[in-house]
Amino acid sequence: MTLFNLAWKNIIRDTKTYIYYFMNCAFSVFIFFLFTALAGHPVFKVIDTNSAMWYVLVTAEMISVCFSLIFITYSVKNFLKARGKQFGIIVIHGGTKKQLNKLIFYENSVIGFGAIVSGILIGMLFFKIFLSAAERVIQGVELDFYFPLTAIVTTIIIMGIVFLLISLIAPRLIRKNKVVHLIKVEEIAEKMPKRIWLYATFFISTACIIAGVFATDHGDIVSFFLLPVAVVAVASFMCIVVYEGICFYIFTSKSKGNYYQGVRLLLLSNVTNKIRTNLQLITISAVLYGITFLSVILMVSATKHVKDLVRKQCPYAYIYSSWSEQADTEGNVAFIEQRIQDEPGYKTMKMSFWEKDNEDMSRIMIMPANMYNQIAEFSKYSKVQLQGEAAMVVAGDVLEKNFEIPEVYTEMCQKLGYQLQRTDTQANLIGLDGYFNSTTVVSDEVFEGIKDQLIVKDFYAFDVQNWTSLHKETDEMYERFLPLRDKQEATFISDYYYYETDKLAKNLILYIGSILCFSFLLGITSFIYSRLYSTMEKECDYYKNIVKIGLAKKELKKVLNKYIEILMWTPFVLGLLFLWGGILIIDKMSVISNLGTGIICTVVYIVVQGLMVLLVKRMYSKKIMEGVYENGT
Repeated sequence: MTLFNLAWKNIIRDTKTYIYYFMNCAFSVFIFFLFTALAGHPVFKVIDTNSAMWYVLVTAEMISVCFSLIFITYSVKNFLKARGKQFGIIVIHGGTKKQLNKLIFYENSVIGFGAIVSGILIGMLFFKIFLSAAERVIQGVELDFYFPLTAIVTTIIIMGIVFLLISLIAPRLIRKNKVVHLIKVEEIAEKMPKRIWLYATFFISTACIIAGVFATDHGDIVSFFLLPVAVVAVASFMCIVVYEGICFYIFTSKSKGNYYQGVRLLLLSNVTNKIRTNLQLITISAVLYGITFLSVILMVSATKHVKDLVRKQCPYAYIYSSWSEQADTEGNVAFIEQRIQDEPGYKTMKMSFWEKDNEDMSRIMIMPANMYNQIAEFSKYSKVQLQGEAAMVVAGDVLEKNFEIPEVYTEMCQKLGYQLQRTDTQANLIGLDGYFNSTTVVSDEVFEGIKDQLIVKDFYAFDVQNWTSLHKETDEMYERFLPLRDKQEATFISDYYYYETDKLAKNLILYIGSILCFSFLLGITSFIYSRLYSTMEKECDYYKNIVKIGLAKKELKKVLNKYIEILMWTPFVLGLLFLWGGILIIDKMSVISNLGTGIICTVVYIVVQGLMVLLVKRMYSKKIMEGVYENGT
């Protein structure tokens, strides 16, 4: 019998051991195939490679590959650990390390091949449903069914490489273990990890983040590498918190003298005997929980507030401006008015901005208080009263942080004997986001003194209540002004198209992100279940011996329930702390607040997690009871 035949028979005859690992692998292929097939849909071939939608699709594929690699690696580690006794017996009967490595390689290759085939077939069965759901959620695109040949080939190649790497890595996970260790792998207590490595990882990764934040050169490259480093920093911090929490609890229990009371000793021994495995499980689960929770809230919040965000970026439904004398300004303005003047809430005004005549096109604008108050009345902002040297700075973009009076206008006013003093700021925009660097509002008196040194630029703003539904009217206006824009004679800006584009992109992010987050949550459940499943037989034997010396059935249930609660609630709580830390930080840099969505989602998370904990406790306790007691009695 060849080693390949032995590997094949191991898989066929011991399906109970292999089936869970196979299902994890097939699920990873299934997720990757669906994302690849969606990204390859003919509708998305026209997407600009520099657009947000294109980056969303590419990022989703990269995340699914990374998730698959981590997910499968963790699964194969638990799988090999559960089969430690089998490998030990093979070595005792004359099997060499080389033969053992080949056996593991063949087994993983067979499972990987089967997972690729199964994942693609299952993906094809659900592909039509996947496209229909995507079409309904994304809106604005028609995702007809097509045969994803490119996606199939890509999945075979990429996932084939992933499984090849896993097959090469898997033997190394047990290569250095001795035969006795292989046989008793489930009976040997794990040593507490050294604090120095945990703290060193945290401080080094944190130092790299701080250095990256202050790095000015190659900012884009630095930002790209900061994300995985940040994940390492968060993971190491969570690991330290759990580790020190266990040590502190043991210390206080011994100090108070209740360490040996009740079932506390038995419960803590369950945690500490597998301390490395438990730390890995809790840390990975906590990071995935945190990323998943935060991502869902940000995606839901962004989709929910698309209209509000567009209005903050451009406070008018339409803006028109002429750039050349050849443009028929009066005719173009009249054309816009004709299309929308009968709409509810219609209003219009002419806005004038001034700037110093320069060649660098810096767009540092200035205007008198009188002009600003007209705009403020139109936009329903508060008016200002500026006298003498008082000035106000209006933001040029929605995330404006620098509200300083530009030096060019400070110098111009000094020549008139005015020392401009900023007395107020305005975070709400009075123009398109990013179009102006800033706008300084000065008193009418000061403005009259510098007016001759400035050039004026006029804009026409139009607003209506139902601007999100004016598809036909907006298309007609764009058709008229597109040739003028190409000739650089005039520009026409519409909130409607910003709204439709942002809504499409954010709905796509919500759909793809939801699938990824769902995969992460299934991965967390799989991590916890595989951890319990791989040691269930050993746990039954362990508790049988404890029961023989007097452990009551009620006490055993209490130990099992508390153990499940530790494994499931600890990473969940850490994930929520990560979530709210992220929300508070992001809210300081965001235009739209995520606090309301965060509170609602947190309540939902807690309820769902509570139900999951009850379900796992019931299932795990039942299995252990059936193994410890005859028929669970």
